[in-house]
Amino acid sequence: RDNLYYYLYGMERTGILYGTETIGKYDWYQEGCNFLLSTQGGDGSWENSWNTCFSILFLKRATRPLVEVATGGGKPAK
Repeated sequence: RDNLYYYLYGMERTGILYGTETIGKYDWYQEGCNFLLSTQGGDGSWENSWNTCFSILFLKRATRPLVEVATGGGKPAK
């Protein structure tokens, strides 16, 4: 359980970077939200400052999606 919140943040990064709402048959965002909201403390935090930061990053979908970037030849990378 020590790394659970970091794991969820990693799951958020994976979902956003791959552009998918599901991983396998699981709606990764909905299930993560359900867990986080059920474990949130009365003061709005999650156990400690690290877990709170990772939880907020997950809930905000903080990772930016990848975009095509031009290569040296002027063509977008694939």
